[in-house]
Amino acid sequence: MSQLKSTIIVLDQNVFQVILPTLMGSNITLKLEDSLLKQARKVAVDENTSLSAWVAKLIVDNLRKQDGRRAIRKNALATLEAGFELRPGRFTRDELHER
Repeated sequence: MSQLKSTIIVLDQNVFQVILPTLMGSNITLKLEDSLLKQARKVAVDENTSLSAWVAKLIVDNLRKQDGRRAIRKNALATLEAGFELRPGRFTRDELHER
């Protein structure tokens, strides 16, 4: 992922506005408390990336997970709709009451 440069603006003592350029050239704005911003910066540095690239990767990864969950759910619902037979044939009264 390419390195993207973020702009950080102090809104008040504990809240910062982070403007993150996206890969398509648009910006998004996040409002984070100082402690969260520091933690996020540290994680980005630890992963040898910019804050912008790190946040963009989080968004992409979460959207991919969500798409995967949707596909699994759709498949499970289709299986339930189609139905399945647990045991071929019918049970006799004696088979139902066997212990």
